[in-house]
Amino acid sequence: MPSNISHAWYTILVAQDPNNRHATQRSNGCWTVIDYSAGLHVLDLHNEAKVFNFNTKNISIEEQNQNAGYIFSRDQEEERSLIPLLPGYVAFTTAGKKRFKLSILERNNQLLFLWEEFGSDISYTDKKAQGVERLAFHCMLKEYDLESNNTIRSLLGLYDPQIINKLQKLVHDKFPLRYPTIFQQQESSIILSENLRSNAKKKEETLRRSLKRGQEEINTFLCEIDGSSNSQHIRFGIQVESEGKVLSPKDTQVLMLKNLEYKQTIYSQNKTIKKLKNKITSIDNEAENSIETNVTALNDEEIQKSVKKEMEEKQLGSVIFMNTSQYLSILLSLPCPNCLDLIASNRTFYTRVSGFTIFCIITCLLCKTSTQYSNEDSGVKYSHLVAGAALAREINRNSFQTALATIGVINQCCKKSYFNCQARMYKPIIDSAKSSCEAILYEILDNLESIHLPGKEKVLPIGFDCSWAHSRNAHQASGEFLYLGDLPGYNYQPVIGFHTIENSRIIHGDLETNRTLACIPAVSRIFADLKHLSKNIQKNLLKKQYSCWHSFEQHIMRYFNSCIFSAGLQNKLNQDDAPTEKET
Repeated sequence: MPSNISHAWYTILVAQDPNNRHATQRSNGCWTVIDYSAGLHVLDLHNEAKVFNFNTKNISIEEQNQNAGYIFSRDQEEERSLIPLLPGYVAFTTAGKKRFKLSILERNNQLLFLWEEFGSDISYTDKKAQGVERLAFHCMLKEYDLESNNTIRSLLGLYDPQIINKLQKLVHDKFPLRYPTIFQQQESSIILSENLRSNAKKKEETLRRSLKRGQEEINTFLCEIDGSSNSQHIRFGIQVESEGKVLSPKDTQVLMLKNLEYKQTIYSQNKTIKKLKNKITSIDNEAENSIETNVTALNDEEIQKSVKKEMEEKQLGSVIFMNTSQYLSILLSLPCPNCLDLIASNRTFYTRVSGFTIFCIITCLLCKTSTQYSNEDSGVKYSHLVAGAALAREINRNSFQTALATIGVINQCCKKSYFNCQARMYKPIIDSAKSSCEAILYEILDNLESIHLPGKEKVLPIGFDCSWAHSRNAHQASGEFLYLGDLPGYNYQPVIGFHTIENSRIIHGDLETNRTLACIPAVSRIFADLKHLSKNIQKNLLKKQYSCWHSFEQHIMRYFNSCIFSAGLQNKLNQDDAPTEKET
């Protein structure tokens, strides 16, 4: 099993609704799943562009954040840095070893923030606690003591530019006149230069604050040194003076630039190290997955070897009959081959039966993986085997069907499929029989030649056997020449000649004796008219002027009846070349 199985929860959540869910990785390596299924919409309060602020002291936090609907993407009050919080936005996230579902709702044109805590349940179903507030989950962070290591923006997954652009575009589409340039990229060179100067000024202010903190550290260092016996004021190899160093403005500027340069270098190196760590982790995961795949393949091979060895040692053969209910129960108890889930309620299955074959398709609702199972091996059809077995044993279909039903096989192939399977076997069986007859005939001739006495006549004693199959609807009959002499090694009379003929079927006009045709609706409807016409034709044939045709009366009537029935059936099937009633 992969080592990152504990982090696979986000893939499971996305797989449940891939059209509306999106997973994004936070800066600390944790994952957040965003759900848009509830539908995002913009409120009127978003027209005010008011940002949540929790640093107020003069008034209460609730009053300060009345009608607030944004958070800053960075510490600057610019419209392009605003991130709107829209109703319908749902985030599944983790914080402080707990799992939370954060939902943004709307009531009376005001934002509500619903949080639900699920402990360590990766399926987000076992809810431990919940709460509703108006301060963008600020109260939840304080309640779980998460303020120091987490921000609202981080928990909601709002570091992904794709998500931010999606939210900002919705607000801009609704209020294009109020904020004609809000959330849009500024391309003007003037505005760009102003932004660069503003950023440079802020960086310089940040550096000054950093230097001030550094001076406080130096003062603390000097106080500690003065209180000790060691009076050397040296730190990092530099002499530290209580009044500080006197530098020219240019030297001060160089130090400031060097400081920022070193910071940028450290930042870039840390970023590179982080990418390399992620790459190493990815390679390790791929290697573990490859090892797992190899282990699975080796395990399957070992199973096949063990099964083969057991069958050979115990001479098991094929002796297993299985109840359909037990077979399906075993399939449903198997784990999902993809996510290894074992819960039966997390899957659906569909079965299809064709003759002796049963197909079962099981679909996992968590990872959407479908697996097909069958009771037949590849290349093996039980319907073909049953038809061949009945043919080899000269058992008709009804008898074999009854035998199978007696042992509990009640779902069998239909009559058409049964005889079609047998029909495909006739030619190879007949060819094999003829080949066998030819081989044994040559063997008999060689034997007669070896035992023939001079002056005696060469005789090949044979008998003839012709029999129709006992089945009422059989299509073939066989004729056999049997050798009646003695042949060493044979305790029966071998067949030296083999031939099959088709059992032709003709239509008799007398439906009173042909009950099979009487069951055909099209035939029964034309039977009355056919019987009347047949009597008239027979009467005319018996006249003296047609005496030359008297000996062909039976053939003429048979041909006439066949034509009438053929025309009636063609008309029933709406064939284009069917003759009309008048033509008939």
